[in-house]
Amino acid sequence: MFTALFGMSAVMIAIVVAWAGWALHERFSAYVSASALAGMDPVVDALQQEYALHRGWAWLENNPEGWDTVLREAGVQLFGPPGSQQDIVIRREREHFHGPERDADMGPGRPPPAMGLPPPMGLPPPPHHGFLRHLRGHLALVDANGGGVVGVPPALVHAARRPIVVDGKRVGDLLFDNGPVPGGIEEAFLAERTRDLYVAACVALVLSGLVGTLLARSILAPIRLVTEGARRLASGAFDTRLTTTRRDELGALVGDFNRMAAALEQSEEARRLWVADTSHELRTPLAVMQAQIEALQDGIHANTPAALARLHGEVLRMTRLVADLHELARADSHALALRLEPVDPGLVLQEVVEGFSVRIAASALQVHTENVARTEARVLADPMRLRQVFGNLMENAIRYTDAGGRIEITLASDAASVAIRVEDTAPGVPEPKLPFLFDRFYRVDASRDRRTGGSGLGLAICRAIVEAHGGTIGAAASPLGGLAVTVTLPRDDAACP
Repeated sequence: MFTALFGMSAVMIAIVVAWAGWALHERFSAYVSASALAGMDPVVDALQQEYALHRGWAWLENNPEGWDTVLREAGVQLFGPPGSQQDIVIRREREHFHGPERDADMGPGRPPPAMGLPPPMGLPPPPHHGFLRHLRGHLALVDANGGGVVGVPPALVHAARRPIVVDGKRVGDLLFDNGPVPGGIEEAFLAERTRDLYVAACVALVLSGLVGTLLARSILAPIRLVTEGARRLASGAFDTRLTTTRRDELGALVGDFNRMAAALEQSEEARRLWVADTSHELRTPLAVMQAQIEALQDGIHANTPAALARLHGEVLRMTRLVADLHELARADSHALALRLEPVDPGLVLQEVVEGFSVRIAASALQVHTENVARTEARVLADPMRLRQVFGNLMENAIRYTDAGGRIEITLASDAASVAIRVEDTAPGVPEPKLPFLFDRFYRVDASRDRRTGGSGLGLAICRAIVEAHGGTIGAAASPLGGLAVTVTLPRDDAACP
């Protein structure tokens, strides 16, 4: 992490410094050239006069002496103010030819003598091979078409340009491309600015290293925490929880890890309970059958049809339990087989209620089916699975309603869904136990066995089937004094007449 951050910072700093250094030299050279050329009005005037006099540039071609004469006659403005690049060059050449004491006689801040004019104190003009030769390497004259007249045209990208206009017509351009003179003010200025860039780059690298170190530690600390927590989870420690005070994305990652660990712990606990409950439910009928078979083998019980019927009943109960477990396992793996088609839930309800008519009469119960047959709502469902859901609800209502009680079944629909409500009279379910009715192997009365209380899988299977259809199921206390279970299924508008 540190290497990546520091390397990226170093590359970016190097790019910025390289670009800034290049831009400084390029732009500063152009600035120096433009500044120098701005003071060359006498040269431009002289060239305009010479062009008008000779009616062209032919006299300057292959005539370096004539070019030097024009420059010499242009005057002092060629050399700039005291302390400038040109002034430094000419003063050094005067020191070389006349000594520093002669040049000092001019006094500080006084401009050098004009070229072509009688110099003060009898000093000769700068030697021909000195500043004029320096200018000759940077000045050029081109005609109106860009062709060279005299001097080697410098790179047009960096050269400053002054137009030569005669009688309102552009007849050529004076080009000047001047780099810093070695040892001059300009070169010193560029050297100082370049040194400043390098110092700033070094400071930026040090700061980026410090920031990279702190950032890498800040980022890696929660990642290491999550990594260690993941190792503990992989080893089976599902009670692992991480603590952090961060409020950023890494803090959210730690929070997600804790939620994942809690879900895994809950899933593991549910798995253990599932295995324990399943083994308990299977062990009971197996123990009964084993005891009855051993009694028959020992001659304690006679091998009568009644004994065989009891064994057959235990086998049937265990078969139903295994079938229920298989249904739940398929629902958990989203492999519950559904054959969907437009179904009238009212007709399915009526068929199920008619199938329980004998048991209803035996329990002296009254069943009311309001609005069940008059609805025209349709749902996209598996008819066999709907019968299974309604059958389980009727089974629970009949089993847990006192004799002489009442069962009411209502069906209501709107534009989006169909709701089927099955409610009964006392006894009811305590309010705290309502949320657990759809858990596997859950019984309101823990003391009841399978014969009196069922296996505790019926409502769990109902929830799995309803959710597979995209619906919901819930339980609440009934105004009749018992339990009310509501099944809501999405309406199939395409199937409506």
